[in-house]
Amino acid sequence: MDRRIRKHANKARMARRMAWEAIHKDRISQLPDDTLSHILSLLPTRDAVRTTILPKRWNNLWISIPNLDFDQREVSSDKFGEFVDGVLSLHASSNIQKFRLCSRNSYNNGDEYLSRNSRWICDAMRHNIVELDLHIFDNHGSSRLGDLQLPVSLFTCKTLVALKVSSNCMNLAPPPSASACFPSLKSLHYRLGWPDSASMFEMLASKCPVLEDLTIDQMKTFRILGSLMAADKYRFSINAPKLENLVVSGQVGSSNYYFSNNAKAMVKAEIHLIHGDSRENIYHVERAPPLLEGVSGVKYLSLLTPMFSARSLPSFDNLKHLKVGLFRCSYWGYVIELLKRSPNLEDIVLDIWTWTWGKQEYVKGYRAFNPPEVVPICVSSHLRTISIINFMGYDDEFEVVKYLLQYSEVLRRLTISTRESYLFKTRRMTAEKLHKKALKFQKCSKTCEIEIIINSETDRHKNCSCHL
Repeated sequence: MDRRIRKHANKARMARRMAWEAIHKDRISQLPDDTLSHILSLLPTRDAVRTTILPKRWNNLWISIPNLDFDQREVSSDKFGEFVDGVLSLHASSNIQKFRLCSRNSYNNGDEYLSRNSRWICDAMRHNIVELDLHIFDNHGSSRLGDLQLPVSLFTCKTLVALKVSSNCMNLAPPPSASACFPSLKSLHYRLGWPDSASMFEMLASKCPVLEDLTIDQMKTFRILGSLMAADKYRFSINAPKLENLVVSGQVGSSNYYFSNNAKAMVKAEIHLIHGDSRENIYHVERAPPLLEGVSGVKYLSLLTPMFSARSLPSFDNLKHLKVGLFRCSYWGYVIELLKRSPNLEDIVLDIWTWTWGKQEYVKGYRAFNPPEVVPICVSSHLRTISIINFMGYDDEFEVVKYLLQYSEVLRRLTISTRESYLFKTRRMTAEKLHKKALKFQKCSKTCEIEIIINSETDRHKNCSCHL
């Protein structure tokens, strides 16, 4: 904030100096009105209005400037309202390019304060506004969370392209009847100081048809779910420096991009994406890096998607706990690459999506499990628990289990969860045969326990287990 204020102040000083030098040399009168209005638009509105003390050439120029900037810190608090009212009533231009309002209520007149700010925003919307920058705070905001209701014209404005909102008393929720909002809005910078800002933001994002850039301050959890993911027209840029938890889930369209920038505080991420048409899954492989790079610093990661390839993975240096969905048996190379790029991994869950697995020789792009020449650091030094869900009994699965047991020096537990129907369907294998085969594998860790869980076919809530 201080940086933006300094930048704004430097810009204003330069504009004042340009105006003073031009007047002093008496060259300003030779410039056209459009040029003079542009110069004045670089000044705070308070300084632009002050040019009325100059020769008559300047008297009416300020009322047509395309940018209006009202900052209560630059005007006496008791006169700020009159000043804004006066400028808006005299502003002659039919269009306002940018409207910035920075106000704060320091007195116990909350209702009047909120009503006044709402009226100013409404007046600005009548001028085909393009950029709206609102910083509105009530010192008594703890009792007024969401009390400032914005005009309906704001949500239906066809000219508004960029919106910045920072407030502890504003309600940015669209009207209940609105199926879509902000028809032209491409950039939204959002910072609200009331508890329901996360859910309200998600609702907003789902209703903005052309939104491209999102900046979220003070938000710790953000979810992109369901229908929002499926629309081809969305392209997001997420900037959330305080974000701790990210959930991206649903079907995606062919034009979706997701970026997470400056997410140094992020701890947990869930990426659950499936394309509605499985033939399109490969199309998204090269789009993984921007999203995965944004979550590469997390400690907890759940990846359930068939759309990311091994070559698109970043390094996950902080990752401790990983759950990964296996779509088709050719994904073992993907798992090994994740292990290589997660040097501090302690727990891994391999969730086999059985409906995507057929006979190995018929799976398109099938590659047999190929153990890496060098054992990943996490396997030899950090991996403590391994869980394989929906184990089907394929040769590749047994090879993976054998490899992990052989090289995991500090492994404490390996759990295999399956159903008898899975084992019988793939290898005509019974639970007893699975137990015997697991016993034959060499264990590097002397403290490792192997747990086999056979889920009941008659009651999904019951299971039998065996510890080896």
